[in-house]
Amino acid sequence: MMEAFRKHMKKVMWGIAMMFVAGIFFWYGSGKQSQNTVAQVGKIKIKADEYRKRISQQLRIQRDNQSKDLDDNQINAIKKQTLSSLINQEMLYSEALRLGIVTTDEEIINTVQSLPQFQQDEKFDYRLYLQTLRFSMDMNADEFEKMIGKTIAIRKLERTILSSVKVTQPELQIYYINRNNTLEGFKEKIDEVRNEVMQQKRMAIYQSWMRNLQQNSKITVNPQLADIN
Repeated sequence: MMEAFRKHMKKVMWGIAMMFVAGIFFWYGSGKQSQNTVAQVGKIKIKADEYRKRISQQLRIQRDNQSKDLDDNQINAIKKQTLSSLINQEMLYSEALRLGIVTTDEEIINTVQSLPQFQQDEKFDYRLYLQTLRFSMDMNADEFEKMIGKTIAIRKLERTILSSVKVTQPELQIYYINRNNTLEGFKEKIDEVRNEVMQQKRMAIYQSWMRNLQQNSKITVNPQLADIN
């Protein structure tokens, strides 16, 4: 169920991201920024160098996955998605820190060593790790491990938010009746129904929580430096 949930979350986050970017540019477009700050979330500055590096990574991935050259609209969409991803990452990480959620060095090490792209013969290979970061991701180990640390903290935050989601028997029955106009067969499919209802409920709660977090976050963007139309 969690794998399906994560796949749906990617679509949800993309939708939220696009609405989020549009709102930021409309509301904060005239904010004052330093020449190397593409956006700021609270006191955290997103540097233009990091932004450009992420865009280069995404453009390389997209070009590797399609035969045609990317047009201007596709490139602009990638820029928007990248900027939104960076802003959301810092916003969520700040919220995690505010709630006392942290990542240990051991968690970072275990995560890095478990990633298959850094393994040779099913074992972590440090030389392969550094080579992959340098030539495929244009990052050094410190940058990557910092990103992994933030990602782990954000996942902990999301689990905390969603862990309280529960579904009741009446909710399941109402959902089933709305879908089938009868309760016949409900007992046999109760696990499937519970998974569907739980997934939908988690989606709704996460979307509402994200919108509220975005509305209460102090975010400024330099649209000229972001180079987004």
